[in-house]
Amino acid sequence: MASDVKPVNNIPVDIRQFVGTYMGKTFKQYARELFTNIRLVDLCVKPSYLLDYGMDDVEKLVSLLKEMKHRTYITNNLNVLRLDMDIIIINPATIKKIQNQSSKLESKFTIVDVSKTRGSPEVMCKSCQVFDQLKQIIDCVLPDCEHTRQLTVDCRSANLTTIFGVLLGYPVVYWFDNEDGLMANCLDMEPLESFRVIGQRHDDESEHCVYSFSVPKCVLGNLRDQVMEWFKVIHDDTEWKQVLRDFTLIHTTVELDTVAL
Repeated sequence: MASDVKPVNNIPVDIRQFVGTYMGKTFKQYARELFTNIRLVDLCVKPSYLLDYGMDDVEKLVSLLKEMKHRTYITNNLNVLRLDMDIIIINPATIKKIQNQSSKLESKFTIVDVSKTRGSPEVMCKSCQVFDQLKQIIDCVLPDCEHTRQLTVDCRSANLTTIFGVLLGYPVVYWFDNEDGLMANCLDMEPLESFRVIGQRHDDESEHCVYSFSVPKCVLGNLRDQVMEWFKVIHDDTEWKQVLRDFTLIHTTVELDTVAL
């Protein structure tokens, strides 16, 4: 594993002010998290970043990404995917990689069926139909490596939670039957192993969560090695050292009254 990767110090003096200029004052509280995640997506440390806070004007985000590229805070023209009401920042190289490896998705990701009617989580043995639906959606996305722009993804034919899991690069992703449109699942009060990849920023030594996902304890026995191998691959690719001081996988058991996906 390489050990000579050094942090990149080309960052704004005041990240909150820089992000706030483009995103507005309300985004200042998320500025450091947003800025760090954009850099990690640019470095392909993570394939994409799902913004888990509301955004009305996506053009503001596109303008921020363009300015970050102009100032060489990032090196790639990142794309913005709109999936229903959700926004994902993604490296176009990631889209191409998924498209080129679409036939191998079953070997890269494990799907856990958490349908409410099932009663308890179960690994989906025959997941080719789900991946075929995902392939049709991803193949319709035209990644743009030359420009930073917004792309709208029609994801009505597939489970949105599964799409997120694949685009975010989780080794284990959820799927559930949602024909009734109620978004119900069987994870309420189900013991879950919560996995988080945590790093420490170089600039202020604060903690940053790079990945966060869960796996039901009842199926973890067969999937633990897969999760460990997934982490080893992203840990050994030392690009993260340009942004973070540490890169650690931690896991804890949680049990929640209600789990929304």
